[in-house]
Amino acid sequence: MYFPAPGNDIRVTVDAHGEYTKESPVFPTRAWGTFRIHHAVEEPGRPRQVNWGELKVDCLTTGGPTATVTGTLVQATPGGPWEDLVTRKVRMGVSFYVAAKGRGPSRIGLSGRRHREKRC
Repeated sequence: MYFPAPGNDIRVTVDAHGEYTKESPVFPTRAWGTFRIHHAVEEPGRPRQVNWGELKVDCLTTGGPTATVTGTLVQATPGGPWEDLVTRKVRMGVSFYVAAKGRGPSRIGLSGRRHREKRC
């Protein structure tokens, strides 16, 4: 993922699945899988810093050129800034927009919540 700050390397990997039923052909009735956010920062004269989090998928939506996946943080860098968020079961989400050729750049977004409420 491109991030406009030198020395930053951000990677998002997703293995998410959704199940649709005859009664719910548009919205998934069940979602599962994992996604992982990895952020490494290299600054001159400082040790490389790495922060990552792994999330358990609880919601997946797709449509046209977009996909959104949310989940609960279940594991993070030991001693890192997200470690406390694991114990609080914070939810985060990532969204993707894949632009058609000639329609501008593709995009990715990240959001987080401070509570466990699930909204899919």
